[in-house]
Amino acid sequence: MSSNKSSINLLNFCIFNSTFGPREGEEHKRILFYHPQELDLDSKIKQVGLCEAITKFTETFTDKPCKSLHTQKTKQMLYQPEKDFWLVMTLAVPSTQRTKDGDSFLEYHEDDVQDSVFGSLLQLAY
Repeated sequence: MSSNKSSINLLNFCIFNSTFGPREGEEHKRILFYHPQELDLDSKIKQVGLCEAITKFTETFTDKPCKSLHTQKTKQMLYQPEKDFWLVMTLAVPSTQRTKDGDSFLEYHEDDVQDSVFGSLLQLAY
């Protein structure tokens, strides 16, 4: 048995530059734009910090910028239009509530969120 499938949701969208606010305590200066705005500043800083860590980590393996990060529940699209500037969009992967043998679980539909489509939307946003 299953219930309705959830839709693709935008969890956050941000624009940041890692060279802004280089000192501890100035991390908020790196964030040029963040949606949703009502999220507390500490959560925004942590999210941007995670994105920075991902991009720096991938630089050790390739000279091409990181374009996406996939987890079971989210897909994060990253776009570097100019040196040090990043646009990041995090999407919730659609899911369906299922029941099997009396146990309820979520089945995620990662194929519904295509990197090429949402990567293009991110470039268009730039």
